[in-house]
Amino acid sequence: PLMPVYFYGFAATLGGIQAIGLGIAAIILLVMLTFFTGRAFCAHICPVGTIQELASRVPGRKFLVQNRTVPQAVRLVVLAGAVAGVAYSVNLLAYTGVESFFSLALAAGTLVFAAILAVSVFVYRPLCRFLCPFGAVFSVCAAAGKTGIVRTDACIGCRKCEKVCPTGEAAPGTRNADCYLCGRCTEVCPVEGALVCSDPFASEKKM
Repeated sequence: PLMPVYFYGFAATLGGIQAIGLGIAAIILLVMLTFFTGRAFCAHICPVGTIQELASRVPGRKFLVQNRTVPQAVRLVVLAGAVAGVAYSVNLLAYTGVESFFSLALAAGTLVFAAILAVSVFVYRPLCRFLCPFGAVFSVCAAAGKTGIVRTDACIGCRKCEKVCPTGEAAPGTRNADCYLCGRCTEVCPVEGALVCSDPFASEKKM
């Protein structure tokens, strides 16, 4: 139940408009788990993220949007709009076509999400980074969380990881807020142990 389209039910429950259900309870649990595991759900389980990740692997010219401020700002606007829509019983995120696409329905929404997938070939995870309200929530948990990819003293400063990171999270001083654990940074790193999965705050104290 964690596709963006279901954020309406999540927000409505928190607002006391409807009773909490098993799906909403699972969402709240995953929000808490993100603090300990990073964006593992987004990276490896969420069907919307998975299909966009696969699309990003299609060969072709890639446009790396490594500016983290713009995606975060747009996503916060979408988050605010989604929350405001609850007050008027309007599910804005239903227009992304996620539900109709994964239901294999012949509807206009399916074409909308198909278009998003086409964009995903050239721009990394556009729905996750710009439109998913859960992403906005998870990014906060991940930034303050206990798990992330961090540099060690073995780093030689070659910046290869920064050049291939599609979200800009490989740059020094980032908090893994939008790190989707795609593995591109560790694949190109020439030094074993220079990038490790660890507690970012504990690593800072050691350094």
